[in-house]
Amino acid sequence: MSIATAVLAGLLAAGAQAQETPAAAAQSTMSFRIGAEPLLSAIMTIAEERIRGTYGTVRLLAATDEVLSGKWDNMRELFQTAAGTLNGVLWYVRPDGVYFTADKGLMARKVNDRFYFPRLMEGEPVVGELVISRTTSRPAAVVAVPVKKNKKVIGAVGVSLFLDEIARLVDEKTDLPRDAVFYAVDSKGRSALHRDRRFMFGFPAMEGSPSLAAAIAEMFSRKAGTVRYDFKGQSKTVVFKESRMTGWCFALGQQVPIPGAAIRTREQAQGALDSIRKALDALLARMDAGLQSAAEEVAKSGIGPAAREAVRRLCREHPEATDCAVVDDKGTMQVVEPSDYSIFEGVFIGQQEQVLRLQNTKQPVLSRVFRSVEGTDAVDFERPVLTPEGKFAGSVSILFRPEFLLLTTIAGAVETSDAEVWAVQKDGTALYDTEKGAARKAIFDALGPRIAEEETGSGTYFILSKDGRALRKEALWTSVSRYGTAWRLLVTRTMEAGEK
Repeated sequence: MSIATAVLAGLLAAGAQAQETPAAAAQSTMSFRIGAEPLLSAIMTIAEERIRGTYGTVRLLAATDEVLSGKWDNMRELFQTAAGTLNGVLWYVRPDGVYFTADKGLMARKVNDRFYFPRLMEGEPVVGELVISRTTSRPAAVVAVPVKKNKKVIGAVGVSLFLDEIARLVDEKTDLPRDAVFYAVDSKGRSALHRDRRFMFGFPAMEGSPSLAAAIAEMFSRKAGTVRYDFKGQSKTVVFKESRMTGWCFALGQQVPIPGAAIRTREQAQGALDSIRKALDALLARMDAGLQSAAEEVAKSGIGPAAREAVRRLCREHPEATDCAVVDDKGTMQVVEPSDYSIFEGVFIGQQEQVLRLQNTKQPVLSRVFRSVEGTDAVDFERPVLTPEGKFAGSVSILFRPEFLLLTTIAGAVETSDAEVWAVQKDGTALYDTEKGAARKAIFDALGPRIAEEETGSGTYFILSKDGRALRKEALWTSVSRYGTAWRLLVTRTMEAGEK
């Protein structure tokens, strides 16, 4: 057992044994904070040392004669050598927004639309701003400094530091227990780091739990402290602290099941399943209405500033979206928002199955999961753009990662600790699951054909527990469909001995 595991387990046990009186709860929270703060400080140090080292590298580069020349040809070799020591993309940008990377040289697009760019050109360093790297499409933190010559800014040197590499480093160095809670959020509420890589760059406050949203708000209003919140049937206590270097708020804690939150009966499982179906159906209907509104605006305005504002508004109204786009009648993305994804403007996606289907039918489509040009496994929801004369002019699209959308929906619809919730395509491709490996294999080996063929149903199967006992389980499922694409939603429970 690691030191981190032992300390957190001890603090958790002490908290669980405390009587639920105000005085006991306050004492438990105080003990947790005193014990967990050193571990949190260690995690922050690991992350900050990586960022601090990167900052030192870009400062050194910005002071070299090669960079001060302002000419890429003079600095290219130096950048290529330095890039080998960094877990990210090393770049140089000119005041006009033209930029160069160590591995690819001159890039086709400018970066003067990045929100941090004006600060750099005003002579301020940037540390910890979150972006989607235009070179790799990976979530990254910008660490950059201006290049000054004779007190005038002539450019900037920066690194788009890969966030998943920092999170991996924290896990390797700390060996936190499996049920530990760890994340870091920036001042906008976006996850900079998260133990579960799927949730990096997401917004925790939008994940469906009112108490989590309140906790995030409290974390932003204070520099350090302890908060408790409930999420998916777990009571979580985290100690948090703001990093002066990045402005991120780091959080560390553990979780315990909320008594009585477990799904035990078939009626409870059916109730949870119905709640999830209704919530997901409502969300997809809202997305569909947003797409229709945007498509009508683009049909009237054509592809231009008004179209950009339409898809920008669409993305603002749907935080579950990765990006929103206007695709022309040939299948080329002409407008992509938010600006982090504008690098994909001009990319041809006309070969994708859902785009071909929309072009052929002139009807809305909801795709199956596929590997998007943005570099993620995603689902594409599109509506055709038809001019007032009825001519097909392309489509408006919302691209989203299904696990994010379903996490928000499920968390808001059912608060339970041991509910095993699944969402799959008819072919068995996972959209969302709380259990993997043997658990997933057991349910689909036993019930896979029925789940694929039957829109609703239930069935039983067996799985081995951790101590080797055969557990009898029940799965209940239903469907949500849009435009020829059906998702199966499942909730499973452990059956009691002797239950029929």
